[in-house]
Amino acid sequence: MNAQNVICPKPILIPKKDIDYNKWAVIACDIFTSQVKYWEDLKKYVGSAPSALKLILPEVYLKSGNLAERISAINAEMQKYIDQNIFETIDTGIILVERSTKYTKRRLGLVVSIDLEKYSLNIADCSPIRASEQTILERIPPRVKIREKAPLELPHVMLLMSDPEFQVIEEAYKSPDKELIYDFELNMGGGHVKGYKINNPKTVLEAFEKISTPEYIQKTCKTAQGLVLAVGDGNHSLAAAKVHWNNVKRNLSAEEQQNHPARYALVEIVNIYDEGLTFHPIHRVVKNVDIKKLINTIKTEFATEEGQTQIIFNSKDSVTVPFPEDALDAIESVQLLLDDLKLEDDGVSIDYIHGEENLREIVASNPDSAGIIMPAIPKNKFFEELAARKVLPKKSFSLGEAEEKRYYFEAKLIK
Repeated sequence: MNAQNVICPKPILIPKKDIDYNKWAVIACDIFTSQVKYWEDLKKYVGSAPSALKLILPEVYLKSGNLAERISAINAEMQKYIDQNIFETIDTGIILVERSTKYTKRRLGLVVSIDLEKYSLNIADCSPIRASEQTILERIPPRVKIREKAPLELPHVMLLMSDPEFQVIEEAYKSPDKELIYDFELNMGGGHVKGYKINNPKTVLEAFEKISTPEYIQKTCKTAQGLVLAVGDGNHSLAAAKVHWNNVKRNLSAEEQQNHPARYALVEIVNIYDEGLTFHPIHRVVKNVDIKKLINTIKTEFATEEGQTQIIFNSKDSVTVPFPEDALDAIESVQLLLDDLKLEDDGVSIDYIHGEENLREIVASNPDSAGIIMPAIPKNKFFEELAARKVLPKKSFSLGEAEEKRYYFEAKLIK
């Protein structure tokens, strides 16, 4: 497989040096979805400064009732930044990112475009780039709506590759053939980030091609069947990019489709063997629920199981309940139970929370809510489990803690 068939370096935009990077970069839109205070505090901090915050739709506002106005404002702000010429272009199309947080000393990644023709939402397809989790369908349409008229995209998508011999990203990091282009502290406790322009993308593409062969992939995943990259974060954003591209290409000739900017999505690729990459669970908070009924339902449903977890309520009180011992079986079973609960009572709402501390904070501030502490899936079995199951249950895992999620910084034209 030619690396150019999967990753395709395209010009990357970054803010010019006179922009306040600390106010420009903001965390992924699907974090702190039950904590509006985080986003309101961030909005106050950013103020009138140019910021990626004004180019995204935080999911905490999905039910705010004024989505059309928000989306229109996002598109207008994008065009304004383009007209004001606030971006510089990284024409080699690959940026190596070095991220450190209070949880980990270093995590490396490559920011580069991927070909959406090599990605499919259909789990039956043996595409080189695959979704890892079931999607939450209501989260896709607003993102597609933003893209309809948007001239830019900003990525929080992270893709995972299996490179146990550290031939791609780590070798690029060691190479002197890179140039530091940004280095700053992230706001709201996000840690520190550095970005290096890769001056010779050919070397990276050749290394990526080596680890993309079926023979190499089978070293760590014998049943991968052509799987090269798996979505680690931003499942819904990549799905939205694909839906948008499918809509755009209907009106294009085959020749026009080849290099249309909407065909390529900007992502960050991370090696699953990177020591700075950790897998964490994504907990569930159930609001407007009869807590006693929820506890009894779970105890009855999983009465014979040998694992266990906690349901917390009132932030401090908790009860231990039986759970399937296998982490993915537990996640899948609990998700089915919660989905059924919501079908029975549409007043019940379910949210997906990164970090036990955040979970307790949300439960404490929401009467008639309960938090279910979920297990972590083992990182070393990720590709095998994905190949065997085709897709994992929705919100099965998080790459790091909430504050470690990718911050929007780079951008790419999609028109």
